[in-house]
Amino acid sequence: MNNIKLLKYHVFKPKTALEISPEIYEALQIITAKNPRLSVDLLIDIALDYISNLKEEDLLKLITEYYGRKQTSPNQ
Repeated sequence: MNNIKLLKYHVFKPKTALEISPEIYEALQIITAKNPRLSVDLLIDIALDYISNLKEEDLLKLITEYYGRKQTSPNQ
């Protein structure tokens, strides 16, 4: 599958393109569907703010795995 290109607007960078895999984008959408206070853009912004030596894709995977586990009950 081809990566999804998201155009982001930041305070210091007028426009930034970020490519993420369709699987991660879908996982982010599932997270935001279960957490109405969150948005895909917000989760990506959080990831971009805290990136240090990790690749963006790795950090987004960590976020999706964390929220996926948090939202999944043991009975499912």
